[in-house]
Amino acid sequence: EMNCFAVGYTACESLDAFSEALADAVQRALPSRGSNGGTSTDPNVPMDPTAALERILWLLEDEQLIDACTALEELEVTPERWEAAKAAFAQGEGSGGGGGAESNSTWEELEERLANLKVQGAECRKAKSELERQEEEGWIEAQTWFGITTSYKMVDGDPSIWVKMEGEQEDLPMVCTGAVLREADLYKTWMPFVTRSDILKWKGQASLLGHFEITVPLMFRDAVIHAYACDTLTQDGSFMLVGKSVPGDGQEASVYEGDPIPPFDRSSWGNKARIDVKAFKAQFSQVTATTCRVRVVACVDPRVPLPMPLINFSIKKIAGVILVFLARAARVIMEPKKESEHRDRMNRDPFYAGWLIPKCDAFYERMGWPKVHIPGSKTDAAASVAGAVGGAAAM
Repeated sequence: EMNCFAVGYTACESLDAFSEALADAVQRALPSRGSNGGTSTDPNVPMDPTAALERILWLLEDEQLIDACTALEELEVTPERWEAAKAAFAQGEGSGGGGGAESNSTWEELEERLANLKVQGAECRKAKSELERQEEEGWIEAQTWFGITTSYKMVDGDPSIWVKMEGEQEDLPMVCTGAVLREADLYKTWMPFVTRSDILKWKGQASLLGHFEITVPLMFRDAVIHAYACDTLTQDGSFMLVGKSVPGDGQEASVYEGDPIPPFDRSSWGNKARIDVKAFKAQFSQVTATTCRVRVVACVDPRVPLPMPLINFSIKKIAGVILVFLARAARVIMEPKKESEHRDRMNRDPFYAGWLIPKCDAFYERMGWPKVHIPGSKTDAAASVAGAVGGAAAM
């Protein structure tokens, strides 16, 4: 229901009517935190297992993976409550999850989703902790450019290269940053040395498989990456991206069975192996209405011994400028006189009017900042109302 409010707005006779309809949808989609479905682990506090499960599914659909994982752990802590939730689901009483997303699911399918939630929730917790710890040991600063400091480190005996990029960027609304990051097939239009970028499959509204090719002097490499977003706006005003390469074999590879993973092309000149992105984590925090603090850490195995001059080139000319070019692409969205495919997609893809824009609007409203207006947006009024109501529901 919440993901369809942009369409619902056009069917309402007035903005007030739409607001009332949306408020009703929120109440039905988001279980309350009260004693009748709260998430307290205190066995003396009553918990309705069905409402607790519905809340977990709603948080999962809303990409609040850490909160969803925490709520799941709190439900599972008491076996009786977990079994009650399972029994209610089997009887068709636990088909919540953001407007009936699970109404046709079996318990086995739901368990598979929840198992994946546990994995991603753990990855997000670990990434958030490591990004906020800001470990300094062993890092070598490579350059600082337009406020972004790029550092790297290498471990003896390990071919992997660790790269860290961090800094603050001005005139950078969170909603525009999110749009540039989500439209992964457009990376080739703004990211240096990226000659191909394809979205292979959407595994969720903010989770995708992507295929990317990079061409630098004397070397060509490609990578297949699974990346997903985690919403932590209500925690600290940030969102995260977490990802890694899709494994070519082994037990982890079975997760991607049936997905359209392109075979490795050995015919391309200089392409001896596919890049292995062992870990990727990024945090984007809106610290003021116009300032975004960015932290990115990645561990990459190029799968070939590289001379130090080429390592330096890659770090400074590729990693060291990615965030600067990302910011430029995001700022163009706000300039109506300049063409922007990102802006065009924001104005026609219901994901933005139905999720990202109202989510960012709600956060800005809670902070007392003016709402960001996307030039040419036809759903600006609807997004404004949805953001306010959605923000109240999230609290």
